[in-house]
Order: sequence, then C-alpha cells, then structure tokens
Amino acid sequence: MISGKITEREKLYLNDQLKAEELCGKKLRLFMSQTQDQNLQSVLQMAADQSQKHSNAIKGMLQESGIPVQSMQ
Repeated sequence: MISGKITEREKLYLNDQLKAEELCGKKLRLFMSQTQDQNLQSVLQMAADQSQKHSNAIKGMLQESGIPVQSMQ
C-alpha cells in the first residue's frame, strides 16, 4: 500500500486521522443506541462500518511502515 518510509509528519497525520475515525465510529454507535428509528439505525450502521474500514486501512498503513498503532479502542 505504501512504498518506502513515511515521514514524521505523515506518521503524525495518520495517527491523528486514526483517532478521528475511531471517535467518529464511537459516536455513530452511541447515536445508534439512542434512536428507535430502524431506517436511521441502518444508515448509522453503514456509516460506522465505513468508519471502521477507514480505521483498518490507516492501521494497515502504519503497521506496513513499521509504526506501532496507537488505538483509542
């Protein structure tokens, strides 16, 4: 996915983005638990799934570069 080494700036950016994606997923799951509307729950679930995919992709980039992953979860 990533060729070569990443810079310190890129590492910081990826870690910040990972935290943002994890927070987004956490909020989406909270909102899902607070609504009774099945359609809204479905939309929130799709968004939470997409956020999880993004988190996994970022973790993969960091791990591929030999950088330990700092996860909120």
